[in-house]
Amino acid sequence: MGKTVYLVRHGQAEHNVAWHKSPKIATEIRDPKLTETGRKQAKGLQLDPILFKSLFEIGGTPKPEVCIVSPLSRTLETATIGLEGFGIPLVACEHFQECADCPSDTGIPVSDLTGRFPEVDFSDVSNEWYLKCGHFNFLTGYESAEGLRLLEQRMAAATEYLCSRPEETIVISAHHTVYCFLVGIEFANCEVMMMDLSSAGAWRSRWTVAESDGEVMPLYTPDGKPWTWSGSGSVSGTLRTCLKMSALGPRAAQVSLAMLDSTRRGFLSTSTPSYETAHERWRGLTVLGLASIAVVLTIARGALWRQPT
Repeated sequence: MGKTVYLVRHGQAEHNVAWHKSPKIATEIRDPKLTETGRKQAKGLQLDPILFKSLFEIGGTPKPEVCIVSPLSRTLETATIGLEGFGIPLVACEHFQECADCPSDTGIPVSDLTGRFPEVDFSDVSNEWYLKCGHFNFLTGYESAEGLRLLEQRMAAATEYLCSRPEETIVISAHHTVYCFLVGIEFANCEVMMMDLSSAGAWRSRWTVAESDGEVMPLYTPDGKPWTWSGSGSVSGTLRTCLKMSALGPRAAQVSLAMLDSTRRGFLSTSTPSYETAHERWRGLTVLGLASIAVVLTIARGALWRQPT
């Protein structure tokens, strides 16, 4: 029997903000915590249009029976803040930790986490769970073949772990790169998608989008090739994700213009010189007072900011 899995990316964290000023500074922050904005985003999960129906059992929608959470601080904070008061058990699982071996993707010992997060079950997490072979260096662009192989194995193990659990409705609190490799989809901070997870077949084919905040479409490079992320397979995303990422600030080191490719029904990602250029385009569209998402899909020019984790 299949399961319903709500995938949640963590809220804005310290390294996400630092990335505007310096990617090097951002990746050197050990186990970054949520910013005040990130904490507000996490609290807002209780009213997320997708997760809300399950949390409050609207229309007979089953309530989540467990939340599986990456043992990094930003995902632990997102889960404990976002699900506070709902009585949903929180279980840490190292399969869902972020993927590089830089400090910002490196956690701290379980012995240092249990006091900060007493509501989380860490019983299945080894004390030095965060020691891993990174798959990608975000400063040099180097891809580690061994790191990528181990990451693929970890995503397969994560899928099998979920399928082996007794719960039928599960929330996951994890990371951008994890989701790019696990389901091939871009997530903005605190974005939620509901997935169907089948118990049969190859692990990657078991995942199917059941509900998202807008249609999920493929992303393409300027020359029409499928977009990938740090060694992943092809990546998809929603237009709403592109819109959310367009407001991340003028110092974004990598900014892309995402526009609808009507012949492929996907988003074509092309480079643009600055955040300000994209922001001016979107401000102009806002003045027009677009009446519906259909109009946005026709003329949208949204900035898609790429950043690690």
